[in-house]
Amino acid sequence: MRMAEAELAALDFETTGLEVLGGHRVIEVAVVRGRRDAPPARWSTLVHPQRPVDATEIHGLCDRDLADALPYAAIADEVERRIDGAVLVAHNLPFELAFLAEERRRCGVAPGRAAGLLDSLILARSILRLERHGLGHVLAHLGIAHARPHRAEDDALGTWHATWEMLRRADPDDALSVDQAVQLSRRAEPADRAALERHLRDHQGRTVWIEYAGQGLTRRAITPTHVTRQRVHAWCHLRQAERRFRLDRIRVVDPSA
Repeated sequence: MRMAEAELAALDFETTGLEVLGGHRVIEVAVVRGRRDAPPARWSTLVHPQRPVDATEIHGLCDRDLADALPYAAIADEVERRIDGAVLVAHNLPFELAFLAEERRRCGVAPGRAAGLLDSLILARSILRLERHGLGHVLAHLGIAHARPHRAEDDALGTWHATWEMLRRADPDDALSVDQAVQLSRRAEPADRAALERHLRDHQGRTVWIEYAGQGLTRRAITPTHVTRQRVHAWCHLRQAERRFRLDRIRVVDPSA
């Protein structure tokens, strides 16, 4: 499926603190879901964490605000229903997924099936290349309103709008598939980087196809001439010139050029 045709569900949690392994819990959740060219459906709720709140200075919520809120188990099925079948996105996705997994474990809920996982933080680093890539900085750069930072619905709505705008910039022809968008937002693990470096070294002097996240996502043929731990020096057949490519922005290597 093309990403332009998919539903995007932005998930945001506010929590009692930052350490899921330290027993911190969700206190607010929001899901903003919809297709690119239509107003999204917005849903949010406070959640009783069944423990004291330790991070009031971040989100402004305190124990008194949550006194009448339902526990996560009471809204878990609704969260899963709202993300089921959509491409799930969050800004710093591993943080949200860690809390989602822990809350699922606590209440034994059956997880919804996302059509793909996107991290808008990694998209911002790949596409916008700003000095700082926190959600507030990304939204300010893109001219997207952010009325209440660190409140779940406003952060989820900002993430939803920012993700579509970044994908539009990376893919002006709407050719990007969901799988390609997932690759574009995937964190490069050290093992991946090492494998990529070895693969390109093995193909020095031979032409390969790569997908490269520069100003946008492009597919191009290159002939590697020199490979370091950070970059590959190569002849770029698209630009007909010598170019240097950062390894952390290469998403696919296909030797069948």
